[in-house]
Amino acid sequence: MALYARTGHIFQAHPQFETNTVAPSLPPYPHRDEGRRMPGVLLRSIAVAALLIAGLAPVMAQQLSGEEIKALISGKRVYLSTPYGLEFPLRYRANGEVNGDASGFKLAGMFAPKETGKWWVEGEKLCQKWPSWYNGKTLCFSVRQTGRASISWMRDDGLSGTARIEG
Repeated sequence: MALYARTGHIFQAHPQFETNTVAPSLPPYPHRDEGRRMPGVLLRSIAVAALLIAGLAPVMAQQLSGEEIKALISGKRVYLSTPYGLEFPLRYRANGEVNGDASGFKLAGMFAPKETGKWWVEGEKLCQKWPSWYNGKTLCFSVRQTGRASISWMRDDGLSGTARIEG
């Protein structure tokens, strides 16, 4: 009786095929292993799909309309993420005032540490103007919602970042 090795398994040839002819074609996996291999392949496929979806979440973030921006930030505190791992708090009041407080930052001595400006929505952009910050220039931002209480923003000049929302 001849023995054949295939995919790490040894098969015993059926007596009817024990001749000097070519061995019969064998299935790629023995039938008894199919149940054990399939869950592994299925689990890997599910894991890869989950990683792809998670990785695309920021790309698939929803651009907010003007009304959605108002509803999301009016009366709330928005914490802008900074490159130094700190958060810069802005309070967007329902009356159109925005309060910024940089007093917790070491560089705050270089400009007014606290300031109250104005915010409004123009089309699908959030705009704000501060008395002295940014030399009093009006800045507008497109806003995308990336989570229940998180956004990404892009200023008209291309500067972008992320923030979380509380309140």
